[in-house]
Amino acid sequence: MIMLRPLAGKSIKYTWLITYVVLFLVPIILCIILFLLVDGTIKNQVNNANYFALKQMQQYMDTVVSDATRIAGNLAYKMYSV
Repeated sequence: MIMLRPLAGKSIKYTWLITYVVLFLVPIILCIILFLLVDGTIKNQVNNANYFALKQMQQYMDTVVSDATRIAGNLAYKMYSV
């Protein structure tokens, strides 16, 4: 009977330890998963925003180059037509 008492005490301690570890690890694991999902979403949003900003800048620069080419063509035409 004396031998059963320490085993029961260890069993309860072991059970409590497992319970506390699980209760401690579940929120941490959920937070890690949530962090990874949010991190991926934020990276996608930033990449999309950068892509659209660069696309707008490309269109603006294409317009500037097109205007410069048109103006250069007009000036060359006027110089030779006079």
